[in-house]
Amino acid sequence: MFSIRKSKDALPLSKDAGMLLAALQQISVPLFVLGRDGAVVFWNPACAELTGLAAAEVIGTKEHWKGFYPAPRPCMADLVLSGNGGQAGQLYAQNSGGQDGRMSAENWCDMPLTGRRRYLGIDAGPIRDAEGNTVFVVETLKDMTSAKQAELDLAAERERVMGAQAAVVTAIADGLRNLSAGILTFRITRALPAEYETLRVDFNNSIEKLQRTLSRIDQDAQHVLAATDEIARASGDLSQRTERQAASLEQTAAAVEQITATVRTTAQGAAEAGAAVSQAEATARHSATVLEDTVAAMNRIETSSNKITNIIGIIDEIAFQTNLLALNAGVEAARAGDAGRGFAVVATEVRALAQRSADAAREIKSLILAASGEVKAGVNLVDETGKALQRIGGEIGTLSRLMGDITASAREQATGLAEVNAAISEMDHVTQQNAAMAEQATAGCRNLSDKASRLSGLVGEFRIRQPGEAAPAGADAMHAA
Repeated sequence: MFSIRKSKDALPLSKDAGMLLAALQQISVPLFVLGRDGAVVFWNPACAELTGLAAAEVIGTKEHWKGFYPAPRPCMADLVLSGNGGQAGQLYAQNSGGQDGRMSAENWCDMPLTGRRRYLGIDAGPIRDAEGNTVFVVETLKDMTSAKQAELDLAAERERVMGAQAAVVTAIADGLRNLSAGILTFRITRALPAEYETLRVDFNNSIEKLQRTLSRIDQDAQHVLAATDEIARASGDLSQRTERQAASLEQTAAAVEQITATVRTTAQGAAEAGAAVSQAEATARHSATVLEDTVAAMNRIETSSNKITNIIGIIDEIAFQTNLLALNAGVEAARAGDAGRGFAVVATEVRALAQRSADAAREIKSLILAASGEVKAGVNLVDETGKALQRIGGEIGTLSRLMGDITASAREQATGLAEVNAAISEMDHVTQQNAAMAEQATAGCRNLSDKASRLSGLVGEFRIRQPGEAAPAGADAMHAA
């Protein structure tokens, strides 16, 4: 319902103005109008609903503030009407003004009649007559409580989040500061807001894993350092032993070379000795043949001697018979006397001749018998010599075979020694390479040891144990080593 209470400054309403006010009555936006004297001339239902102040209670009065504030204070329309816009900065948190006299503001209002606190968007503008004089001031209100509360909630949430983030940043910064200082025993112990608690747990877990990893790296570096020291010592010993072995192999190669030359000379001598033995065997065989011929000849001589002995025996018998005949002739001559004296002389001479023939025959027989004995002895000796030569020939044959075997063995030994010499030379070459590789391994171990020491030094820049905490037994052993 539209109602205007007349005052001395009130202007008569035209029909058009009445229609305008009736239309304003239907607007859902809270709205009221002040006259030039500051009294309320219009208060629409939306404004009454917002403030709890009925139009009948406020129209014609200047107590429209009761709908907005618990104590008297100017509204925005009052400031527009009075032209005192400068006071808006003291009364309203947010305000602005235009060149046409319009003013806008936003402010919290404690509605005393409804008991509700509302954040209102206020817009007030003058309505002027043809001469430019302010006749009315229209003030519209917009309930922005939900949006403002959401804004405040958002701001509070933002502030809470910023506070939480600040706490998180402080905690993480503290952790990172300790991390940059190499202190891996640090942990974020203060609980963070729920949405960031996972970050704290993950940070602590990461630091713990890094601590364990560096501890393991430190232990492994100590193990590597100790192992490389041992390997370096072993490689040094191996290098020295390899050098000594190389020298020994070189001496061995020289000795084998000399032995090879000696064996070659032996093989050559054995071959020459074999040839000489073969020649001796041939000579022995020839000698055996000659001896066999000699034995045959001596056997023939023995046979001839036997025949001569028989003949001499016959001559001896003839001499004996002649002697007997001469003796008989002498006897007969003696009987004959002087007539037989010449015959007796002849008989005596014949007897003497027979006697000498018998003696000569006996001597020849004795000599032939002696020669025959000597021949038999010679035959026996020659036979034994032949047998000895046959045995010597057999022994020489055996010796020849043995010398052949020795020659073949010497040649095989020479070949084998040549192969051994080649193998020793190869071993010497390999040993020299092993010595070089051992020196390289020693240098590599020293380099690895230096790197392990540097790695251990780098790990030592981090605090991976609490002060006073003992290092693992393995690491102590490695350091002790």
